[in-house]
Amino acid sequence: EKYARARAELDAMDPQTRVAMEGYRPGSYVRLKFSGMPYELVKNFDPASPLLIGGLLNNEHSVGLMRFRLKRHRWHKKILKNKDP
Repeated sequence: EKYARARAELDAMDPQTRVAMEGYRPGSYVRLKFSGMPYELVKNFDPASPLLIGGLLNNEHSVGLMRFRLKRHRWHKKILKNKDP
């Protein structure tokens, strides 16, 4: 019931107020204006393969990465992790 009431209130708002309240919805298009772009990017831009632009949230900056290597041993049937006997 709360969800239906909130959805009805959001549907009654004008688009600018709704974007201000809940932000842009996933899949919506936003026009971005860039300045100082390299000439090569503008020259070689292909609209058939669009640019994907993303970012990280504040809590995602501390996410660590792990590098590892998988290797198949000659006699062992399973895949071994890096530096396993």
